[in-house]
Amino acid sequence: MSTNSIPSPTPRVKRLRVFAGPNGSGKSSVVQFSAENYRIGANINAEELQRKLETSAGVVLSAIHASLSGDDLKAFYGAHPLREQYGECPFVVLQDGRLTLPETCDHSARLSYAMAILADYLLTRLLEAGEDIAFEAVFPEPSELSLMRQAKAAGYQVYLYYVCVASPEICKQRVGLRVTQGGRGMPDALVVEQYERSLASLKEAVALSDQACLFDNTYTGASLKLEIRRGTEVVAHEPLLPDWITRSLPALVPK
Repeated sequence: MSTNSIPSPTPRVKRLRVFAGPNGSGKSSVVQFSAENYRIGANINAEELQRKLETSAGVVLSAIHASLSGDDLKAFYGAHPLREQYGECPFVVLQDGRLTLPETCDHSARLSYAMAILADYLLTRLLEAGEDIAFEAVFPEPSELSLMRQAKAAGYQVYLYYVCVASPEICKQRVGLRVTQGGRGMPDALVVEQYERSLASLKEAVALSDQACLFDNTYTGASLKLEIRRGTEVVAHEPLLPDWITRSLPALVPK
C-alpha cells in the first residue's frame, strides 16, 4: 500500500464556549444545560474560583492543567492591565500546591479585579495548550473579546451563548434577589452601565463567533431567539424578536 493512500488523522476540533450577558440576565441556567449536554471542557468562572479560594480546599493549579504554576501566575498578574485596580498579587501558593487567599487579603469589592486576572491567566494558558475551554463574560472588559480573537487565531471553533433581558431594571431586581440568597451584589448604577456596555459589544462578539445563540430570559426560562452562524447566516426562532436584539444587531435581524 502506498503511503499516499493512508488517510491522515483528522485534527481534533478545539472549542471555546463563551457564556455572556449582563449581570442578572441569568447565564447560569444556560451554562448548566450546556455542561449537562455537551463536553464544554474546563469551565473557568471567577466567582466560583473565589468561593474555592475562600475555603480550606483552595485551588490546585496543577489539577487544572500541568503547565500551570504559582510563579507563572504571579508573573502574569504583575504584567496584567487590571493589576492597578487591586494592587499586589493576593494569591498564596502553599507547599502542597494549593492556591489560597490569606486572611489579611482585602476582601472588598475590589477583589473581583484580582479574580478576573486569575481567570484570565487560566484561560490564556489553557488556550495556549489547545484545551477545550468555557467561560462566562459580561463584555465590559476588552480582555474577554481579546480572548475570543486569540482563540480564532489559534484555530478554535468559537461558540457564543448570549443571554439578556428586556431592561436593566430587571437585571437590578435579579441582582438584588441574588444578594438575599447569599450571592454577590453590585451597585445599581454599575448594573445599568454594564447592561449597555455588554449590548454595545454584542455585534463584535457575534462576528468573532462560528456560531452565536441569543437567548431572552425576560420571563421564565431562557428562550432561544436567534442563531447566527459564521457571522452572517441567520436563523430566527420567532418572528418577533426582542428589542435588545433588534437594536444591537440591526443589520442581521430578518426583515
